[in-house]
Amino acid sequence: EFTTIVVFLMGRVVASLNIHSVNDAVSVDKVVQWSDIKASQVSSNGGHLVVPQGETWYLDESMEVETLKVWGQLKWNTSKKGLEIRTGYLLVEKGGYFQLGTVGQPMTNQA
Repeated sequence: EFTTIVVFLMGRVVASLNIHSVNDAVSVDKVVQWSDIKASQVSSNGGHLVVPQGETWYLDESMEVETLKVWGQLKWNTSKKGLEIRTGYLLVEKGGYFQLGTVGQPMTNQA
């Protein structure tokens, strides 16, 4: 069981903490916006990207990469129109999570 705390600043996610209660231990996930890391990720990895376990990436701009593996979490910003993921393949590994909307915030925009 865990609790998620999301911090917004001027309509933008600036931090998200997933607090897990396991024998009084607490783990915190690193959260980043795709727009903040895309240049460094694409250039340093040759277009083969991995969302690491323990990280949450928010897709707030379109993504074009050769391959994409998700060990952590990849969450789509459902408030932005026209977002796209262009890739040779997208693989969500065991323990990974890809969220394209929720019951409370469904994906209604054209992508």
